[in-house]
Amino acid sequence: MKSSGQKAVLAVAVVFAVVLIAGCGEENDSDTKSDIRKHRLIAAENIQFKKDLEQCEAEIGRQKELLGKCLEEKADLQEELSSAVGDIMDTILGDVIEENKTLRNENERLKAQIEKLKKPER
Repeated sequence: MKSSGQKAVLAVAVVFAVVLIAGCGEENDSDTKSDIRKHRLIAAENIQFKKDLEQCEAEIGRQKELLGKCLEEKADLQEELSSAVGDIMDTILGDVIEENKTLRNENERLKAQIEKLKKPER
């Protein structure tokens, strides 16, 4: 009987080992499937991030181009303004200088006239 008892124990041990291995195998399969899903999700996110990054880089390029145009326009406007201010200053300054010269001449004439008027009194 010992041999049939040993066979029974051996058979139970083999069945138990097969059940354990089969159970662990299923868990590994589900873990592997879960891992595959996670990796696919991560890959999809990475692809989307790359597309977003490309769009951002393209937008940055457009903004840099626009900034360059704005800086050129600013420089042109500053040059135009400087030229206009220079022209206005020349016009105004010319008028002021001319008026100043006229007033000096009139001042000299009036001083001479005052001196003439003072001389007979003495």
